[in-house]
Amino acid sequence: MTGGNGQRKDGVTRGGTAPAQRAGFREESGRLVVANAFLSMAFSALAGGAIVSLSDRRSRSEFVNAEDAVTEGSLWRLQLSARGGPPVWVTSRSCTGFSHTATPEADGSLWLRLKWSGLRVGAEPVDGEVVTDWLVPARGVTVLGELSARLAGHVTVTAIEFPCLGALGATDLRVEEKLVLPLGGGVLVSEPRGLLPPGGDEGWEIRYPSESSLQLMCCSWGDDATLALSCRDAAAADKRLLVKSMARSNRMQMSVMTRPVRDRDGVWRPGFPLAVSLVSGDWVDAAKEYRAWAIEQPWCARGRGGMRNLPPLVEGHGLWVSFWGGPRAVGAVTHDLHRLVATPLKVDWRCWHGCVREGAYPDYFPPREGTEVFAQAMQQLAEAGMLTQLGFDGGRISPHSEAWRSEEAAASAIESGAADTPEPADGEIHPLVPMCFLTDYWREQVSEIAARTLALGAGGVYLEGVIGSARPACRRPEHGHEV
Repeated sequence: MTGGNGQRKDGVTRGGTAPAQRAGFREESGRLVVANAFLSMAFSALAGGAIVSLSDRRSRSEFVNAEDAVTEGSLWRLQLSARGGPPVWVTSRSCTGFSHTATPEADGSLWLRLKWSGLRVGAEPVDGEVVTDWLVPARGVTVLGELSARLAGHVTVTAIEFPCLGALGATDLRVEEKLVLPLGGGVLVSEPRGLLPPGGDEGWEIRYPSESSLQLMCCSWGDDATLALSCRDAAAADKRLLVKSMARSNRMQMSVMTRPVRDRDGVWRPGFPLAVSLVSGDWVDAAKEYRAWAIEQPWCARGRGGMRNLPPLVEGHGLWVSFWGGPRAVGAVTHDLHRLVATPLKVDWRCWHGCVREGAYPDYFPPREGTEVFAQAMQQLAEAGMLTQLGFDGGRISPHSEAWRSEEAAASAIESGAADTPEPADGEIHPLVPMCFLTDYWREQVSEIAARTLALGAGGVYLEGVIGSARPACRRPEHGHEV
């Protein structure tokens, strides 16, 4: 985390006059504690370096249950394979050797190095060591951590899970726990521990960059304190953002799983620092902390002025949002957001037709709440300077829709026999039949729907369900294409 000329990657410079504030280190009751005026973080020397405290000092909020962390917490997990054998997970708790070194810097920051030895792959001892380095700033809410593993040459590291922020749960039962995940357009989950299956094997697993546009996730206790875990990865490497329950308690764990890289010296690393932030505020405040790093990265640093040939769709709209629902709600929600962010919006509007549970795909017209109500909503969005793009399923049809009654519909499906799909029970979502894009019938259907959608005042259309690994290929040679 140090660049040339003594300049740190986080913007902190070595040397200079003594700072007004310093990060500190102390040992107490088997704990290794690092702290500054904003945060406090403690590792257990008795439990293999597991994190047993993450505290926002300004709001006096603690995120970790120390007793559960000591019992089952682990700072990292490595998946190792010896001599090409089956991969085995090794944790920081399973190592027989553990040591630490704290090094204060002239600028007031502090480095804490934790080192493990005595690893085993199954019954076989493994020569080498695992090291984590933590940089605690003199001021600020973010601690940066990096992991490196120097192991015997016959051992391969196939996955790294680090850091494992475990035993998360509010000590005050009156405080609402919230989890914010970068899934799709963003998901806020209230009381997430009630939704996580017990046992620690399942939970949320978010792929980056495929399913997520951010390398950030947060848990908040009310609106006053937020713990954020983010990746400072300018190269946008493949990774998984994980949230699951602990194995024996109902506490929560956040972690990041990466595919490690091996450098010229034979050291395995994730390839980028991980950032732990303790913010006095909600997830929006935590996102601002992440944004301060993101805007300095190559994809943001040049700004729009440094990019060429941007289409008007991108150039003229600062924020793209996804909305699900009818025309009576879209105006209020998007106008409130527009006032909050003070930037032109592009609205991707899904389920505008209101026929999700009716088995009516693609019988979208007229809109279920009325053409006049829908047109008024479109006009209000346009007058507010918002570009509205209406989405519809461009690849599937309901076998119980009016459109399916055409003689050409069943013949244009990618499989025969789709007409035998039974009618679902009340309240159940109707199944949809994938259609072949190379048939004249389905091309005409999609073209007509797009034209009628634009006629309602939409600035564009978005065809969903057209591509993707989950979509089956058409195997009907009568459609005139290769099989």
